[in-house]
Amino acid sequence: MLPKIVVLLLIVYILYLLFFKKILKQGHKENDNGTKSSDEEFIECKKCSTFISTNEAIKSGNNYFCSKECLGGKK
Repeated sequence: MLPKIVVLLLIVYILYLLFFKKILKQGHKENDNGTKSSDEEFIECKKCSTFISTNEAIKSGNNYFCSKECLGGKK
């Protein structure tokens, strides 16, 4: 009985390594492609000084803004 349990646990462990580890690695690759990563760079809005990611910022000349309202307003 004990050898059957050990074999069953070994099979379950192998299946875990084959399928679930691969799925977890694919999830990390999505983050590396820019969805939301901890390596994301943040910049400061020229008008309101709010920090936003470079992906969400609106660039005008050499300045970055967090929204259309800040872009249109004067400081």
